Amino acid sequence: MIVWYRTYTGVQYDLVARFVLYGSDIGYQSEFAIDDTPGDRWGPAAACSTIGDCLVLEQVSFPDQLDLDIRGRFVEFEKLYMPLSIGGN
Repeated sequence: MIVWYRTYTGVQYDLVARFVLYGSDIGYQSEFAIDDTPGDRWGPAAACSTIGDCLVLEQVSFPDQLDLDIRGRFVEFEKLYMPLSIGGN
């Protein structure tokens, strides 16, 4: 799985991903949003096991806060789980 951020709304960065199957050099299906809630994202990273479960991490700046939070969530093939956030304050 590869993750990156892009601007869908024009001002805020959303975190998106796309699966890449083992032994393939092209993406599987289309990209999907991992996090498109209000706030900006930076530094996306993914770590995946050999059976396909992935942990996706990002830094998030919410509109009503000055500090950055770290948010992580598990992503399985075609499944997306609720996030865990660790705040700075």
